[in-house]
Amino acid sequence: MISHFHNLMRFHSYQLFCLGFVACVLLHTPTEATIVVPSSATTASDTAREIAATVNGEPIYASAIDAQIELLIPNLDRKSARYQKLRCDLLAKTIDRYLALEYLHHSKIAASNDDIQLAIIRLEKRLKLKQQSLADYLREQNISRAELRHRMDWQISWNRYLNKYLSDTNLQKYFTDYKSQFDGTTSEISQILLASHPADPAKQKITFDQANQIIRDVRSNTISFSTAAKKYSISPTGQTGGLVGSIKYQGSMPLQFSDIAFALEVGEVSVPFESEFGIHILRCNSIKVGTRTWQQARPQLREALVESFFRFLVNTRRKMLKDENKLGKHIEINSAWQ
Repeated sequence: MISHFHNLMRFHSYQLFCLGFVACVLLHTPTEATIVVPSSATTASDTAREIAATVNGEPIYASAIDAQIELLIPNLDRKSARYQKLRCDLLAKTIDRYLALEYLHHSKIAASNDDIQLAIIRLEKRLKLKQQSLADYLREQNISRAELRHRMDWQISWNRYLNKYLSDTNLQKYFTDYKSQFDGTTSEISQILLASHPADPAKQKITFDQANQIIRDVRSNTISFSTAAKKYSISPTGQTGGLVGSIKYQGSMPLQFSDIAFALEVGEVSVPFESEFGIHILRCNSIKVGTRTWQQARPQLREALVESFFRFLVNTRRKMLKDENKLGKHIEINSAWQ
């Protein structure tokens, strides 16, 4: 188990959307798409539904993605840019879930046909107590029987994997490896923010060239970071020398910002990186080590470790397909969703 855990760490991703995402994927209802468990035949009603993507030939329906958005943000305007971005993001996460499930079946950890059928029988019994049939339930959820089987397959398989690997031993190991993210450590950060031009590659290159020149000048002591921030930064913090203040890894800053900030040593200046706010250059001014124990950080640890496990499954499955030169054909996305 420990060697498997060490492999997982090499695939570690710091995207701590985990619990929200796990809830999302457990609720979401695309059709079954695994390399072991076959789905039932496509129904006439399925053929009228828009297909957002296919994974190994199995469709992910647009209606399933829209249902997730309705659960997350009810009544969001479907014509808004936010809605369209959510659609694309959730489709990408759904495709990843399909790949994770494929890897679980490949690894013989996943649910069997008998496991899935037993889960459906148990569901039917619960529905019967409410005087509701399975057909009524499927209509209410707007899913097919194949989609229900996929949902059961994922829930059983993913929970089985977590039950095997989400142990106190692995939580403690994870805490040791990424201690500053969980023990309450704070890092005092200053930044220089430059305007980004994602729609204009030529301007974007000029800005990145400028950022790299600023970094060279700061590192060679040609100019201080504070002076450079006052001279170049478009952020309001530029007028005070770029001081952002003390931040925690799991604080209010975007995760990309925290990832880079907490990788810096005291006095170190980052490479330039882009976010939705612009092009950033960070400097670590000081670090105050935290005192939280792994037990105190357990909820955040579980969240991060679950996400790390998920990314490991997805990345490993993608590598398998890439090595077999099958990745492009295995995942096909509707051009309207790209």
